[in-house]
This record gives sequence, C-alpha cells and structure tokens, in this order.
Amino acid sequence: MRTLWVRERGQAMVEFALILPVLLMIIMGIVEFGRAYSAYMTIQNAAREGARLSITGATDPEIVALAKQVASTLDSADLTVTVTPATRVQGDLLTVTVRYRFKFLVPLISNIVGPLGDFTSSTAMRLE
Repeated sequence: MRTLWVRERGQAMVEFALILPVLLMIIMGIVEFGRAYSAYMTIQNAAREGARLSITGATDPEIVALAKQVASTLDSADLTVTVTPATRVQGDLLTVTVRYRFKFLVPLISNIVGPLGDFTSSTAMRLE
C-alpha cells in the first residue's frame, strides 16, 4: 500500500510538469492581451483629449504635447500624433489621430499570434 502512495505522488509531479508550460502560456497570453487592450484604450483617450484641446484654438505643438502627456504610460518613440487640417477656420472639423506601434514583451506570444501592428485612434470635433 505504501509503495502505491509513493507512485501516485510521483505521477502527480509528472502530470504537473506536463501541464505547467500550457498553463504559463495561457497566463502570459492573458497578460499580453491585457497590455494590448490597455494601450488601445490609452491612445483612444489621448486622441479624445487632444481633440478637446484643439477645438479651443490650441496650436499643433500644444495638442501633440497634451496627447503624448496623456499617453505617458506608452513608449513615446512608438507614438505618433497627427492633427488635421493644417489651416483652420471656425466651424471646420478638426481630427486628431494617435498611432501606436504595440510590441509584445514575450517573444513566444508574437511568434504564435503574429504582430498586432499599429493601433490607431482618431477623434474629430468641430472647431469653436
């Protein structure tokens, strides 16, 4: 009876060793997609805040600075903010576009899923 108990304990360790890589992949995938969702929500907020500032008559550098400040949790080297049109008059539709290149931290996830590419969010508001 005692020998059977020791064999079962060894069997449990082997089963755990077999399932551990799958469990870790699932956890890493959840974390990475959580980061991607957070990055997307951040650039949406940055575009919205940039557009809100732009309709008050702010300059392009002020709008870009605010959008980058709102998205300060992201890597600023991979963040691009575009304000269109270049010349504005009252009543024009002004668009702020924020683009961010998302990179996975775990290379194995990017090998399985592939690159997510650029996240882009645009917000358009009428100039006051």
